[in-house]
Amino acid sequence: MSNIVVATLSAGHGHGQVARVLADTLSQRAFKVEVVEGFTLSCERQNDTFQREHRWKRTYQTMIKRAPFFWGMVDKMAESTWVVSSLSRMIRGAFDPFIKAVKHQEPDVVLTTHPLLTSLLARERESGRLPSSIHIYAVITDFTFHPLAYHPSVSGYFLANERMVERCQVIWPEGNFFATGIPVRRMDLLEKSRSTRASLGLPVDGQTPVIAVAGGGWGCINFTSIYETLESIEQPLHLIFFSGHRKLDRNRIQQHVDEPRHSLEIVDYTEEFLTYLQACDGLITKPGGVTVSEALTYQIPTILTSPLPGQETRNAEVLQRDYQMAYAKNEFDDLPRYVLDILEKNNVMREDHRLAADRIATWLEEFKAYGYEYASENTKMRNFK
Repeated sequence: MSNIVVATLSAGHGHGQVARVLADTLSQRAFKVEVVEGFTLSCERQNDTFQREHRWKRTYQTMIKRAPFFWGMVDKMAESTWVVSSLSRMIRGAFDPFIKAVKHQEPDVVLTTHPLLTSLLARERESGRLPSSIHIYAVITDFTFHPLAYHPSVSGYFLANERMVERCQVIWPEGNFFATGIPVRRMDLLEKSRSTRASLGLPVDGQTPVIAVAGGGWGCINFTSIYETLESIEQPLHLIFFSGHRKLDRNRIQQHVDEPRHSLEIVDYTEEFLTYLQACDGLITKPGGVTVSEALTYQIPTILTSPLPGQETRNAEVLQRDYQMAYAKNEFDDLPRYVLDILEKNNVMREDHRLAADRIATWLEEFKAYGYEYASENTKMRNFK
């Protein structure tokens, strides 16, 4: 039985969700799996672990909410090999407990879901501080590849689609890239039936479209601005604001609207998100890789808005170009027009990511059969259709 560590970082909800999907799937394939979380373990040297972990996340959240331009600068700088090398040396001490926890598991494979951990572990392996018997594979949870994740010590990369593979091979011809999809939670496709909507307490009159607005697990989107912008649409809508772990105040959202046209429902973090999503007529969301993968999988017409500078902006541009997904760059002008457009045309491109975790598990089984060292040096690119 091979030991696998799934290494993740709670910088946003998607990375952890992908890690859990991978762990569940790999466990069913007779791998011994342990999920190791970087932020938590990086705080273990402090007595008050929870408070230290909370500060890590709070600092990250504050930066992306209040200083997104600065976050974009950090993201851009991280494309430089010299900057990444310097950054790795600076943060290595903070992540030392995480690295020790990975080594303690004595894994055959470390499967990462965040590019920072991919880079950090690859440099540890290159330096010899991480044994060469441990092979690193990276699951990329976006629709574009950040250079931070690339390192010759990484045995292979699992990507969203074949277009990403082709683009990466042009830039890094010596790398091993595999088109598997982005691991998402699996459930059967549901019809937008009266019974499905009734079970969720949604309108069943057939006259009121249901539009979901999602800002990720942390609710990092301007719900108030979106609500006020959508008030310009005359047709009554039922809006569902998925706030994640963020608490929203209905009165504050509606304070500048005297006579609301649209009904508003606020849903905190819920495991029923995919059920709600399939009952909706459209989705407005930040272009996070996992949420968009779910929308593509379950055929939900999607409008992208409010991307963070950097990776999310690149996601939005690629999704607009390759998937013809609506991208509301100017929220006030574009959102109402795009909402009316998806209600009228209901155009959606489907790309099923439900089998992504199984495809990754199949590759790892094949690598295991040949020996991870042989596989990482000799595997040719083969993609799943």
